[in-house]
Amino acid sequence: KNANYKPRPEAPDGFWGGKTAKLDRIEWIYIPDANTQVQALIRGEVDVIEIPAVDLLPLLKRTPNVKVTVMDQMGSQGFFMLNTQAAPLDKPEVRQALAHIVDQAQFLTATIGNPDYQKPCLSVMACGSPNESTAGTAPFAKADVAKAKELLQKAGYNNEPIVLLDPTDQHILHQMAVVMGQLMRDAGINVDLQANDWSAVVTRSVRGDKPGPGSPGWHLHPTWAPARVVGSPLTATQLRAPCNTTTFVPAPCDQELEARKSRFFSAATPADRKAAMDSLQERFYQIMPYVVTGQFLAPKAWRDNVTGVVNASEFVFWNVEKK
Repeated sequence: KNANYKPRPEAPDGFWGGKTAKLDRIEWIYIPDANTQVQALIRGEVDVIEIPAVDLLPLLKRTPNVKVTVMDQMGSQGFFMLNTQAAPLDKPEVRQALAHIVDQAQFLTATIGNPDYQKPCLSVMACGSPNESTAGTAPFAKADVAKAKELLQKAGYNNEPIVLLDPTDQHILHQMAVVMGQLMRDAGINVDLQANDWSAVVTRSVRGDKPGPGSPGWHLHPTWAPARVVGSPLTATQLRAPCNTTTFVPAPCDQELEARKSRFFSAATPADRKAAMDSLQERFYQIMPYVVTGQFLAPKAWRDNVTGVVNASEFVFWNVEKK
């Protein structure tokens, strides 16, 4: 709490309004195991869990003094970031092959496992957003391992190891990595599944090292982002293909995708914007800068002695008190 900070003199409203700090101190405690997180909340050792494991929600809902709420009704989009600068993922056919092996239902069942909190979604700009689109998605509506193998052969893939980073301390991302690893093996891809904690994945992902023995280089890793962020090309930072520009993650160079993004930004009418979005998404599925795995809801959980929680899409700590 900063005594020198002066909030706006109005009631809080989501991310807007007055942000009054009513707690002297907030502690973030790192607990990698999902069951340990839940037990800590039940025992009152922690007050809030940002993303409890969905399979443990029934236990939390049966627990007195614990509240479970979906704050972000749009949810989040899961996807695999691809290092398009590293062979063989520098070839769009290989990236398309990865998309063809994806069965979103498998990913959602493994990571969420509850139809109330999940839905398949191939729209790059998130389902439920104003920019939702079906353009270009038809070939990827169902997994097609035969097509994936055909594309791999066309690209000249010769059993080179592909490094898949597995964030074992993040239950959603870990399950995504496990599923993807098996699907890749089923398609005849030589998978080098490397276990890391999430901080190591982030550190490695921003480097441009060439994958190989003893190298921190990588080919793909799972992640996710709120649908409200990936709902527009303006805020979806992973949707980029700049040329002659340094980015924080190795991205493809594709002037056509960037041009179609510009046409979206300059669209003068809703009809023009819709046409530009469809065109942008069609190009996305041609070059496949990353692979989408579906959309899910992530409930929050907190003890009922925590009050004043603001109705925002995330758990924010202004206006919050603890009895």
